[in-house]
Amino acid sequence: MESHIHMHDDVQRLSADRFITGGARGIGVATAKLFAENGANDVTADILDNMGSSLAESIVGRYIRCDVANEADAESAINPALAWKGKLDIMFNNAGIAGPDGSITNLDMEQAKHLFSVNVNGNLHGIKHAARAMTESRNGGSIYAQQALQL
Repeated sequence: MESHIHMHDDVQRLSADRFITGGARGIGVATAKLFAENGANDVTADILDNMGSSLAESIVGRYIRCDVANEADAESAINPALAWKGKLDIMFNNAGIAGPDGSITNLDMEQAKHLFSVNVNGNLHGIKHAARAMTESRNGGSIYAQQALQL
């Protein structure tokens, strides 16, 4: 997927260090490519290892395996991102999964629990650990959460 959005040449290039979850496909790939094209250092995290590694190689970034539903994964994924450039300016929580199809009357509660563990808890894990990294570095930063919850 090629990005067709570019910053104007007279706009200062980004010097941001970004961490993006769910970066191996879709909106995550498009976002990582756009920011990389404009000077950002991207660390992409996902559970889709082949796609994530390929993206990181194509944008001269880094890839880290991370299941956002697992708080320890989210926390440990932030650390290599910090070690690479020493700071975290932007956290883009993009990881998410689609909800089950069908009527709410037939909803499998295990599927619903998994959906919430990724789409809700995964966002909270990312926000918590990115905010900690940003406040400890005293640089500040921006945290974005991208989710659509559909039941």
